[in-house]
Amino acid sequence: MSLEWTGRGFTVGQHVRLVMTRRLPELPSELAIGDSRQPSQPDSSPAQRKDLITESNLISGWNEYGDVVDNAITEASLGSNIEIGARFSPQIVDKAIRFVTRSRVFNADGLCVSVTEDLGTYPVENDANYSWEAYHSHNSGGWDAGEYTAEFVVWDMNQQVTSAPVETTFTVVGTVEPE
Repeated sequence: MSLEWTGRGFTVGQHVRLVMTRRLPELPSELAIGDSRQPSQPDSSPAQRKDLITESNLISGWNEYGDVVDNAITEASLGSNIEIGARFSPQIVDKAIRFVTRSRVFNADGLCVSVTEDLGTYPVENDANYSWEAYHSHNSGGWDAGEYTAEFVVWDMNQQVTSAPVETTFTVVGTVEPE
């Protein structure tokens, strides 16, 4: 998957064009919004996955390490930003961790209603084992109230391995007011 952003900046008296490109590595079983939960690539078999993720939850917010567990909730309000967090152990190479995280949210019919990916590259002070937390926001505007399942996956770029997906189930509550 490649994502590209283009922005324009202006200074007094002249036009400046700023282009920023960010390319994310491909992850196995990439699904588009609206696709079913079936993997789209054969290399996503469970035998080729590693258990990197130790926790994954719907969370009320994230500010510091520990919030993936401390701020776990089971329901969220319709129309709100849904935050899905995960704790995992990436491998350190050259005093840095490098990973791509992806979370997908599926409705009760198994259709993907939201996908978020992020690239993380962070320096670390030593080569000790690290436990890391990441979270993604999904806007639930346009969803129906009901049960949802979020899937979180990590691709550790240092190990060149994809985690086994971890799922968490939650409820979206509330109603949408007519305009």
